[in-house]
Amino acid sequence: MEKNYMHSSAIVEFEFLEEQNIAPHDHENPEILFVLEGRLHVKTDQQEYDLGSEDFLLINANRSHSYSTKRKLLAVRFQISMTKLREMLHRNSILFWCCSVLEKSKSCEDMQRLLKDILFCNINKSSKDAFYVISLHYQLLSLLCGKFLLDDKRDGSDFPKEKDHMSKVLDYVRSNYQNRISLQEVADELYLSPTYLSKYIRKNSGKGFVDLLNSVRLSHVMEDLMYTDIPVIKIAMKNGFASVAALNKVFKETYQATPSVYRKNKKKNKDDKEFREKAAAYLHKHRKQEERKQIENENFLSLSQDHVQPMKLTCLMNTGQASDLAKAFTQNQILYCKRKLGIKYIRFWNIFEESMRLDHALGPGKFHYGRLDEILDFLVKQHLYPYIELRSKPRRLLRTANNIFHESGQQEEFANRKEQKEFFDDFFAHLLRRYNRNIVKHWVFSYSIETDTKFEDYSFIGKLISEERWDAYLEEFDIVAGSLKKRFPEARIGGAGFPAQHYSQDHIKKFFDCWRQHLYQPDFISVTSFPYHIMQEGGVWYEQRRTDFDFVKEDVETVRTAMKDAGFGDRKLHLTECNLTLSDRSYINDSVIRAAFIASTAAQIFDKVELFGVWNALDPYSEFSDTAAYLFGGNGILTKTGIAKPVSFVLEFLSHLYKEMAEEKDGYLITSNGYKHYKLLVHHLVPMDTAYYLKEEDQIPALGIEQMIKTNERKMIHVRIDDIPKGCWQIRRYCLNQESGSILNEWSNLDMDTELRMEELNYLEKVCPRMFIRKQNIDRNVLEFDIELEPNEVQYLHITEFN
Repeated sequence: MEKNYMHSSAIVEFEFLEEQNIAPHDHENPEILFVLEGRLHVKTDQQEYDLGSEDFLLINANRSHSYSTKRKLLAVRFQISMTKLREMLHRNSILFWCCSVLEKSKSCEDMQRLLKDILFCNINKSSKDAFYVISLHYQLLSLLCGKFLLDDKRDGSDFPKEKDHMSKVLDYVRSNYQNRISLQEVADELYLSPTYLSKYIRKNSGKGFVDLLNSVRLSHVMEDLMYTDIPVIKIAMKNGFASVAALNKVFKETYQATPSVYRKNKKKNKDDKEFREKAAAYLHKHRKQEERKQIENENFLSLSQDHVQPMKLTCLMNTGQASDLAKAFTQNQILYCKRKLGIKYIRFWNIFEESMRLDHALGPGKFHYGRLDEILDFLVKQHLYPYIELRSKPRRLLRTANNIFHESGQQEEFANRKEQKEFFDDFFAHLLRRYNRNIVKHWVFSYSIETDTKFEDYSFIGKLISEERWDAYLEEFDIVAGSLKKRFPEARIGGAGFPAQHYSQDHIKKFFDCWRQHLYQPDFISVTSFPYHIMQEGGVWYEQRRTDFDFVKEDVETVRTAMKDAGFGDRKLHLTECNLTLSDRSYINDSVIRAAFIASTAAQIFDKVELFGVWNALDPYSEFSDTAAYLFGGNGILTKTGIAKPVSFVLEFLSHLYKEMAEEKDGYLITSNGYKHYKLLVHHLVPMDTAYYLKEEDQIPALGIEQMIKTNERKMIHVRIDDIPKGCWQIRRYCLNQESGSILNEWSNLDMDTELRMEELNYLEKVCPRMFIRKQNIDRNVLEFDIELEPNEVQYLHITEFN
């Protein structure tokens, strides 16, 4: 049964329509019936309406109406507080004319958009969104009163004069329902006879005077039942009933239960999760479609020969713990990334993990390298280059940057420097015996400093690198690097793998200045970058989220400047880990937003970073007991069955770019082979709205994440390339967006099933960017064309002469 009550402080409340057929009835408050999917047939005392998708109809207060549907329906009923309307308009008689079926206008379009916004914000809101939701409610009142409120003249044309008495009856009843009023009393007030008034009320409301009075009283009873803890006996007395028995009789006739039972049942919180999920799915596909037709300011793109540089950026694959590489699934995904993404460097860690059977405490001649050799043999046979982290790295699964729910992979450190030197002397000697120098010279060895963040009892603990800890690290690095360099001077080893976002340029320079004083300096510097700043407040450490999507560029520039100032300017820089979130349960990891972010980041750092790793490669690294859903917000570039996420396609695009000449313009990457052939990577990265940062990263639903962006406007880019030889040129374009290449979108089309059949998995494997080819004849040595991008779309273009 529909809800016929509102909280006294509410402006607008909504509920989903559940029943397919509702008999004639009326309400104390105006209501808007809004259909998302399906059809709803509505009958009022004056007319019948057939509502389809995104149609709405306003039913005025106390107007009898019924509705029915024959199909599956997704519709919403918005109640609008008549009390608030009267307070603001200073009038008792308030009538609206508002129906999208009979009137197509800009005001109706504004109403449709506003109803969807209210619905979206209520479905996705947190307590911090409350003010914004209230502002939308007031916008609704403003739109209704400004565009759809009937004046006195229109009142007469749309509603008969004979109903003027009815509004006066209702006004009197609403003002005096708490008292014991009679038909005679109302008749005297209107100067009518009781007999005439009784017939008049029944004719115009379909019910007798007593039933009308009780319906008004019941609406206030329901408000007290649902929103207060007032005893039923007091509710009865407060709202004009002579006794609890009288209230029970009337209430049971209407709601088939006594007030006490009804309150108990309703406070179990009826679950409308299914309706909310369906509404979220609908809004995901259709919300603000008209806004997307708008175009942002154009950007003009051309390649300048004066600022081109070689393309330095090469992607590495963060595969996981060493033991993971022994698994057939992981090896298959590595081969996929080699074949599709052009990956050559495979980064892994925790070579001392228990299942590897490599115990560094046993002493020379007793170390068991068998399992590690199997992994290295596989990589060597596939012509891949190991990127070996020589220090242990804990496996942490995070809901948010400050909330951990699992940690493993912690290994014992070396007992002393002697034990450490003995192991690495033996380890590097073993590698050089087993693999020749021409192979090992391509490998990368990294010795990182101990992580500067800890979790104790699942609580975040900051542990920034102190001077003492840095000095100890440099002594350890001298031992490890010395063991390698004495045997193979050409080998590459570096560090320190610290999170760049946690340290200022001065701090980093001090670190590097100390390093310059040591015997062995790094062949490269490695860092990570994530959108947080480490903070301490009241003795409590926490990671504060950064809202700027240029954070990687800022971190890289900070490190690069510190390197130059410390005399490390000629060293390579490896960005081994970066992502839009540290969370292992954020659907932004599965979205096109992440893809556009990586495209933008790659363009910003293409000439500053040699090796670039997205965190992480495979969703199984993030799996735990709560990952029954096929997509669960894991931070892999591939799903748990190895299907490409949108970010994976961006890495594929990057692998296809020319290396000879490259230039970044306005966040886009233009490359050329020097023979007037071009490859472009363009995007329309849209920052997240404030609502995204007000919610915890793991609390945003799958279909809500891509709606939390600042704008839905498209972007137009005008491309102009000069000095093009005359003739026919071909432009091959690959478009990655929500409709083409988004596994999150396609999974939602499969009803986000937890268990997918092989047929459905085979379908998802075919999800990919859409390709377009067109030819253009050049007769003025200038090639010009436009690129239109929707929010967070990425496009890869290949421009070649067509012979």
